[in-house]
Formats: sequence, C-alpha cells, structure tokens
Amino acid sequence: MSTSIIEPGTRLAGRYRLEERVSVSNGSTLWKAIDEILARAVSVRTFAPDFTRTAEVVTAARSASRLNDPRLTQVFDADDSGELAYVVSEWVNGETLEQMIARRGPLEPGRAAALLGEAAEAIAAAHLAGLAHLCLTPRSLYWTTGSTVKILGLGVDAALREVDRSQAALADTQGLACLLYAALTGHWAGVGLCDLPEAPEKDGQVPAPGRLRPGVPQALDMIVCGALGLQGVARTTSPGDLAEALSQVPRVPLPLFSGPAPSPPPSVISRPAAHAAPPVRPVPPPPPDRTRALPSRADDYDDEPRNKKPLFIAAACVAALVVVIGGWQLSQGSAPSKGTNPNIIKTGASASPAATDTTLQIASATGVEEAYPGHHDTTIGKSPGNVFDGDTSTSWVSQHYTSPNFGLFEKGLGILLDMGKPVSVDHVVVTIPGTGGATLSLRIGTSTALSSLRAINHVTPATGTVTLRGRSDVRGQYLLLWFTKPPAGFKAEISEIAVYGTPG
Repeated sequence: MSTSIIEPGTRLAGRYRLEERVSVSNGSTLWKAIDEILARAVSVRTFAPDFTRTAEVVTAARSASRLNDPRLTQVFDADDSGELAYVVSEWVNGETLEQMIARRGPLEPGRAAALLGEAAEAIAAAHLAGLAHLCLTPRSLYWTTGSTVKILGLGVDAALREVDRSQAALADTQGLACLLYAALTGHWAGVGLCDLPEAPEKDGQVPAPGRLRPGVPQALDMIVCGALGLQGVARTTSPGDLAEALSQVPRVPLPLFSGPAPSPPPSVISRPAAHAAPPVRPVPPPPPDRTRALPSRADDYDDEPRNKKPLFIAAACVAALVVVIGGWQLSQGSAPSKGTNPNIIKTGASASPAATDTTLQIASATGVEEAYPGHHDTTIGKSPGNVFDGDTSTSWVSQHYTSPNFGLFEKGLGILLDMGKPVSVDHVVVTIPGTGGATLSLRIGTSTALSSLRAINHVTPATGTVTLRGRSDVRGQYLLLWFTKPPAGFKAEISEIAVYGTPG
C-alpha cells in the first residue's frame, strides 16, 4: 500500500511506466504515464504512504469504471492490493473551460449552452447510476483535441477529500450552474480552485449572468438563477432537470479544437464541497475620483492587434536600428551590453540618475484601466499612493488574472500620475516587484484621456528597477505608466515611481 519511493521510470503492474509528474496534492500524485502493452498515454494516480483514504479512492475509481458515457473520463484500472496502490484512467488532451475563457474570454451564449448541456447530460447519467462528482470547477471540464466534451474526476475527486454526499444532486446541479455562469461571464461564482475573477456579491448573492455581461439570453439567466437559488426563481435541484432545461435553449456548436492546451491537466487541490450557495468576497466599488476608466484607443500599443503585420515591420526596423547603433558603438571602442535597448536603462549601481537631474514631485496617482464590457478591476483603485510614498515594501497592484492578455478582461491598465503642472520628463524610474514578462509603456499628455496621452517609450520584459526615457520635445501634466501585458504572475504591480526632468 504505497510504501515504496515512486519516481519517473517506475513501472506499475508491469505495464504502466510513469513518465512525468503532473501534480502533487491531497496526499496523491498525478502522473502522465505510458501503457506499454497498448502503447498509449494514460493518467496514473499514486498515493503517499501516510494517505488514509487510498482504499476509498480506489473503490470510487472502480465504481466510475462501470460508466460508459464518452463524456466522462474512463477509468482503466485501479488496485490497492499490492505494495503500490494506483488508479489508471484516460489521458485527456485539450483545453479546460478555465483555459478557454482565459485565452478567448467568455463564450458566446449558444456555445456555452452547448458545452454545459453536454456536461449536464453526462453528470445526470452518472447520477442515474448512483455516482456523483461533487467537486466541479472550470478545471474539471475539457474541450478535447477531438472536439468533444470530457469531465475529469468523477467520484475520485470527492473521495480524495471526503466530500459530504448527503446533497449530491443539489451539489452537482449548483456545480454545473457555476460552470455555466463562468462560461457566460468569465467570472467564477463557485468554490474550489479557479484563477478566473470572482463574481461580485451583494447581500449574499451573486448577480444574474446578464447583469455582468449584457446580451446573455433571459432563458440562460433563468436557468442559472434557478440552479443557484437567485432572485426567487423556482429551484432546479437535479442535474437531469438542468440538462432538460438546457436542451430547450438554442445551441451553437463549438468550433473544432484549434490547438493543444498550453499546459497539462491541472493539479488536484483540496476544496470544500459545492453543496451550498457559493461564498464570494463582496467587492465594493472604488471611489470615483481614484479609479477612472479610460476611453478606448485601438491603435495605441495594442498587444494583440487584428493586423499584426505592422508589428513585424516595426520589430524589423528596431532590430536594424540596434545593429546600426551597435556598429557605431563598436567603432567608438565600446560595445553595447547584450540585450540592451538604447532607449531603456536597467538601473542599478552603475546606472543611477545623473547629478544634474531634478526629481519632480508627484501631486497624485490614480489607478486606470481600459476594460472590455462587463469587467472592472476593483483592485487598482485601492492603493495608488503607494507608488510615491518612498517605501518599496508597499505596492499598487491589479487583481490576479489568468493569462498574459489579462484573461481578455482588460486591454490595459496602469497608474496615471498628475504632476500638478506641465513638466518636461527626462526619464522615469519604475520599480516592479516579482518576475519578468511584463510590457510597460510611458505615455505623456495634457489631459487624462487615453487618446491624448502620447506613447513615448516602452519596455519588455519589465521587471526589477527599469528606467524609461522621456523626450525633451514632449511636455505634459499627466504621465501614464501603462501595462499592456502583466508580469509572469499575471498581476500588474508597481512599488515605486520616481520622475526626473524639468519643472514648469
């Protein structure tokens, strides 16, 4: 019973060769493995020696193996009679619902209905066989490379963490409704691990999907509200009833799978059962004078423009310019350091501001954003003053997103500095905690409108202490430090900003 050391290359039952450790949590380890007899990839779960629920998980897996619905992950083998207990199941290639939303934003309502309709039918079939999931999250639902729906973890996830089964039908009904809520709005209203933004809450309830995302059909609004017990709508208490309701809604087939998922199946993390109304933290709206939405300007440092050809041309021009500058510096007897952008200084002991630079006083700072409809980052307005308080241990931050494109909830966001009067900026020193990967630009203008703020410089990847040069011919009262791509942790953050130049 799980007493030996398990490492890549270990063979179980003489046929399952462990290849890659995918996740370790909850007393178990998930592996990608090869079934050497059938020459196919499989998923294998092994257990820590001190894990006390191995027998329950193996029993749940054996029960799940009786099901033949193709939308449920197939269990091939489960055994706890030998030295090493294990569960072998289907290896799924594709994209989770969480990844779909993070990469492309909320689904079109007809496609959300199609995806969750399939999932509800599969869970309803499991309930008819006496089985339940109980731990549904956007990481449980896959759109596979074969363009089919697949639900992971039926029975096994609940057994791993001893979830209460007393209200199994209601728990899975609410779990499915929360998945539909996420597909429609891009917000997670349930419990369990998920990196999607949490749905806001008022008086203990989340809003109907249509209030977060205009255009959600009333029929889908009513289905979600009925399953979650919102707004006095008649309750839906079984996956079968939910599946029946979704069958009456017009569906739009999902497109064929367009590419492999960017990562392996997510780790299994402990989470409470989803049998109660999902708790979320209430997020009060920020004061209107501290956070302002900026008008759209599609042609300004868009990380993912519809026509990317200009970016390639610009990149080629920059590359050519670097070569020319490098050759000139070599002719002067000094070569540029590797990766150096001539317009950007990585500050440090050898790159401090010149003694003649004047430190300009910042009058105020404001968190600003350019959000897609239906989204508002409530975090950016909470602590903008931290960027000029002289304390690097305090920071201005955004909420945590799920991808380099802000989960398709934001086109960009940042800190708007009011200098109190027009200034000429020589350079701006910005301290960015954490890991690299961010794209940060400096914009200067005479008003707070995004369209009036002129892009002066940008740097990527931006991390640590970086300096963005200004331009002597561009003056303005307002400076914008603008993220069009967050750091690797998918959360924008600045601890300090110092502005150098000429006042007045």
